[in-house]
Amino acid sequence: MTRNYDCHAWTADTSIVPADTKILSDINANDDRSYFYIKTIVDLSTYLIEEEEDEIYGPLVRALEDREHVEYFEIPAFELIDESTSWSTISNMLSAVQIPIDAQRKMAHRISDCARSMAKASHNVGSKVLPIIVRIDAADYVSADEVDVDDDVLRESVEGTEGPREGPASKELVEARETV
Repeated sequence: MTRNYDCHAWTADTSIVPADTKILSDINANDDRSYFYIKTIVDLSTYLIEEEEDEIYGPLVRALEDREHVEYFEIPAFELIDESTSWSTISNMLSAVQIPIDAQRKMAHRISDCARSMAKASHNVGSKVLPIIVRIDAADYVSADEVDVDDDVLRESVEGTEGPREGPASKELVEARETV
């Protein structure tokens, strides 16, 4: 099985911050610090790489499972933009959403770059809440010879979804299959 990660971070508007969040109560208590409110979305997918291949596109891929996990983090801005604390702060956040340490390096850079540019933006100077969305796509690729896939089991595993999605494999999937 091969797992691939892809991470994106971008600024959001304050509509993602619930009215009853700790940040807003701290601000009302005369806390002069700025906070990042980070909505982290992890999309976990499992794909079966079929043994049969399309003449033109190569290996076919079928989605077996797709689920989404969402967590919210309230982090003092100085912890995320200070180079001496940003790595450990981001690593703790990513570990809380089950991202292994060895996959965190690129993600941490993207998240810290987004946070730093957001904090430096002139329109955010003096803002108490800096909302960010982090989306992580975690995809497992399983080859047909790694698992015994019965059609009945396959139908049950995708029940309640759009159904199995079949299509040509991307270049990344072909490379993932070759490393299995």
